[in-house]
Amino acid sequence: MYIYIDTLPKLISNIVSSQHVIDTELSNGNLKVELAQAEELMNRDFVLKWTIAGETVKPSFLTYTDQQGESYCMLSLFSPKQEKFLGVPRDIIFVIDRSGSMEGLKMASAARSCSILLDTLGPRDRFAILAFDNINEWMNTGARKSESDIRFLTADEAGIEKGKDYLRTVTPRGGTELESALSESLSSLNSRINKDASGILVILTDGQIGDESGVLKCLQNDLQSSRLFAIGVDSAVNSGLLTRMAALGGGTAALVAPGAKLEKALLEIGREIGVPLVTDLRIESIEGDVIDQTITPAIFPDLFRGRAVTTFFKMKPDVNGKGKRKIRVSGLRADGKQFVEELSEKKISLSALAPLYAKSRIRDLEDAFREDRNRDHAKKQMIELSIQHQILCRFTAYLAIADGEVVNEDGALRSVVQPVQMPMSWGAPGASIGGGFYGSAKAGVGYPLSRSTGALDAAGAINNFSSGSDTWGGVTPPPPMPLSSGLPPAGPPPKPASPQQSNQWGSPISSRSNESKTGNLRADSNRERDAESAQKDKALVAATRHLLKLFDEIEEKFNAGQLLDWEILDSARLTCMTILQMSTYATRAAILQQFVRKEAIEIIAAIKANGLSKEHVETYSKIRDALKQCLDNIASGREPAITLGAPFWEDSI
Repeated sequence: MYIYIDTLPKLISNIVSSQHVIDTELSNGNLKVELAQAEELMNRDFVLKWTIAGETVKPSFLTYTDQQGESYCMLSLFSPKQEKFLGVPRDIIFVIDRSGSMEGLKMASAARSCSILLDTLGPRDRFAILAFDNINEWMNTGARKSESDIRFLTADEAGIEKGKDYLRTVTPRGGTELESALSESLSSLNSRINKDASGILVILTDGQIGDESGVLKCLQNDLQSSRLFAIGVDSAVNSGLLTRMAALGGGTAALVAPGAKLEKALLEIGREIGVPLVTDLRIESIEGDVIDQTITPAIFPDLFRGRAVTTFFKMKPDVNGKGKRKIRVSGLRADGKQFVEELSEKKISLSALAPLYAKSRIRDLEDAFREDRNRDHAKKQMIELSIQHQILCRFTAYLAIADGEVVNEDGALRSVVQPVQMPMSWGAPGASIGGGFYGSAKAGVGYPLSRSTGALDAAGAINNFSSGSDTWGGVTPPPPMPLSSGLPPAGPPPKPASPQQSNQWGSPISSRSNESKTGNLRADSNRERDAESAQKDKALVAATRHLLKLFDEIEEKFNAGQLLDWEILDSARLTCMTILQMSTYATRAAILQQFVRKEAIEIIAAIKANGLSKEHVETYSKIRDALKQCLDNIASGREPAITLGAPFWEDSI
């Protein structure tokens, strides 16, 4: 087995196979990779990794024309290499509402949108997915329970592929219990082994969530240094709660309808939590015609630091077959300048380009089918692509057909055992955890029924188990509470006829003297709370001013070629963040929340890695005046209505 890497060899470095011994050589200007051992057992995946990066964004435009004259194209953009500080790695948990009300377009659109976010992650990032209703279900990473951080997957190509596959299996069911999912997610973030990675929560829900105080209290107590982004998907969401949650987490909240608006919101969040190099990418024809309807993925991804972008499309065939087709790729750089590259095709004879196009196109059609968008048309196209390129989809299957007929004259059955090499590092049959067997499972042996799915009845309906019982089987749920429980009886309330009339149903009100005493007690309690709040505000102002003073020193020392002690900075940041989280300004001073959870963390991490750059210093300089104005407003008792630009959820329902 051998592989040709069709690119400039001088840009490739650190080529390695994690599970096989390989040899490499240059062949016709391309890099040839082959197995070092001629009879290598195929009992494990072949994993090949390499680094490709130049000084600037490097594009590549390859085309392949099959025997029928169909032209398949692949456009790739590679991010430039990074020097010194590589940025803060991220651990991201996607918390997805899978309650019954997410049925149809909302569930499919949510899964598709989270797939967009997965494409923004870099190779140093990790992610986990928690789908919740009244039960929390984590994506299975395949890790053993004895391993650390078993819920997180590395955001490499294989990990992202697994995450996308899992998202397509999430179906709606049950109720909406956010507090439990939030608590479990924060617990996973706070117990991570790698404390240098930045923790991020992305919560996507459509429901009216109960127990708001419990959710907010959970955030204030357990969020620590993580950031939180909230997305409400529906025409009537609890916007007040979601925006307060995002403010507490130093993130943003988007209130959008499923479909294109949801995808746009997730793109914006991806740009905020990642390091986008080029956004709003698009392709134009210069010589030859790009068939717009064939561009896949349907949503052109942004180019992020540390990750390549690849898109496929078809072009109309070259009439004379001699000229080179050209395209223009354009977008917007992070600094606001235009990105424009004109590329001539590089014709290759690699037929794999066609099925790569078909695989990506089938995924787009699969999403359209799940979103109920012209399902018959999507189904027909999937089947055609699947048959043409020999790629399975949900509507096709492989069939093995014998060339001739074999007749067993005596009619006796004969068993033939075909030896199959077991995957490397797997134990013998029966030695796996849970007593698994190869072939038909024995009765009563094997994997236990998952409590997250419930039991299926004869009609295929899920029977939910009582949360108050630890047994499997027919648990009779308690009868529902009557709608009038806790409410006054039907009909209008009686009109008070005298000062002694009740203000509750059947209960006399207190005497006026008792009312006066109660009022005094309440006034005293309010004064105590006001005094305590004022003390917290003073502590917040003092701690934040100390932190900003230290950041002012960073700029001075950087210009003098010196660095401030990162531990002193981080200690001041943690103190400020803790006081802010318990302050009345926790959800009102969003700019401070974002600073202590984003910009401050990135600058401190750069100092720690001895990679502080002018870009980091300028990041703080741009927001310094807004931070100090916000602090002055708090000190003088004014509302700190200072933001870092217009929030992208203004175009919400």
